[in-house]
Amino acid sequence: MKRIFLILFLIPSLAFAQQLGTVTDLHTPRTPCPTGFTCGNYIVSTPYTPSIRGYAAILEPTGPVNATNLYFAGASGTGFWQGWAATSPLVQSFWDVQANAGQRIIQWVWLQLWSTAIFNGLPVYSRIASCRAATVIDFFQRRYGGDFNVLGSSWGSGEVAFAIANWPITVHRAFIISGPMAMNIAEGCETTDFRNPYYYSPGVAGGVDLFMGLTSRPCYNRDASYDQIWRQNSVEFGGVYVYPNTGIRIYVGQNDERDITSRGGFYNDLLRQAGQTDLQFSVVPSCGHEFQSSPTGLAALEQGLLTP
Repeated sequence: MKRIFLILFLIPSLAFAQQLGTVTDLHTPRTPCPTGFTCGNYIVSTPYTPSIRGYAAILEPTGPVNATNLYFAGASGTGFWQGWAATSPLVQSFWDVQANAGQRIIQWVWLQLWSTAIFNGLPVYSRIASCRAATVIDFFQRRYGGDFNVLGSSWGSGEVAFAIANWPITVHRAFIISGPMAMNIAEGCETTDFRNPYYYSPGVAGGVDLFMGLTSRPCYNRDASYDQIWRQNSVEFGGVYVYPNTGIRIYVGQNDERDITSRGGFYNDLLRQAGQTDLQFSVVPSCGHEFQSSPTGLAALEQGLLTP
């Protein structure tokens, strides 16, 4: 128990140290790779986590590049944002629109769960582990320059929200899609009232446990003894929530689970109350949790990416 409390007390000071890590390009190809993309291997190292491998699928537009869009996938982050390596016609059209507009596309894939680690014998959870995503964002932003947008879906939306709140990065626009699910975790895990807007359904509660590497399944079992861990590793804890040079775009599907659409609204309220001005919150009709399979969901993202 002393070890758990020690890491909790370390979390604020580590976050505010705000030291990003490094990304090493191994210059080796990776398969499988979506059609039209080039995939390569990387190693991500930070001051607070063990090194972790990942790879990037990069699609260059045929003409001049005027923006770069970096995508983080949902679930454990170990798959392509588009889902399978085989690109669906719907997503291919989505990629084509961006490429034809001169936008470079990067799909980032972790080779293992990014959001938890053991470092120096102590557990590191998602808030500090998000230094990994922030380091990846910084690496590609420095490599390519220009307007740089980051997008995260479902659990990947937490990567984006944690990264911009806790680490020294500034992007042109940040897209929070179907989330952020790692917000108000304690309220969601501790209530048993399904009518409560914070309530995590059993399936999402199990996802919280997976996301945080908690094998005893405390969220699923509504174990309030984890309250402090949940609170200190939620999006709304201890970060910066106003971004003068970044536009925030929040998208939730009208047909998604209530707790997820509610969290998108809570995040919007958090930023608005902090003073964020370039802020848009959209409830997309005829769209569920997976924007990748929704014509209206992808159309909404296209508009957000292509509107000056």
